[in-house]
Amino acid sequence: AGEAVALRPLSDGEVVWLLSLLAQTVRNAGAALLPHLPLLRSLLCAAEERAAAGGGRKVGKAAYKLRRRLLGALLATFPADLRSLPPRLRPAAAARPWEAWGWLPPLHPPEAFGEAMEMEWHSPSPAEVAAAAEMCFASLERAEKLAAEVGAGGVDAVPEARLRRALLELRAVGKGALPHLADDGAAAPGGACLAELPEADAAFAG
Repeated sequence: AGEAVALRPLSDGEVVWLLSLLAQTVRNAGAALLPHLPLLRSLLCAAEERAAAGGGRKVGKAAYKLRRRLLGALLATFPADLRSLPPRLRPAAAARPWEAWGWLPPLHPPEAFGEAMEMEWHSPSPAEVAAAAEMCFASLERAEKLAAEVGAGGVDAVPEARLRRALLELRAVGKGALPHLADDGAAAPGGACLAELPEADAAFAG
């Protein structure tokens, strides 16, 4: 509720700017997101409710983008360090940066490339997977309630803005989470397997 009050004085354009800024900030954040996730989810829901209550469509699209990026940040496997030099070359480059300009790792043999880059990868932890699963199931529960309303009263009984919110939210789940989940644990990054998520069978049944 506090997040909804905080958004109230802002124009649609300001809300879109804020959500777009957050969508860029959370990229590749991984476990660093976990302490901030309750606030981010509350802000996200406040923005989606604003869009569903008659706010501009751009607010709904910006909220969809933030939800997709949050799920991707929690579930993606990505390089842990995006700097252009491996750790062993950084002290010398800090003292004489011109000597590192244009540095390239050896391309042959193939294993020499990986050794020279000394690349480490971030894989989603069980806590990150659990947080993403909680977001996905919350979205599915909201969609199920809306589907029940449509089934009881027909599609005209539900405002178009609410239907649009539900579809954007489900699209965010599909594009943000499913590309990072394997059908079985053998190929799942960080062990993130759809079949092992809590209540997965029930949520996706039918």
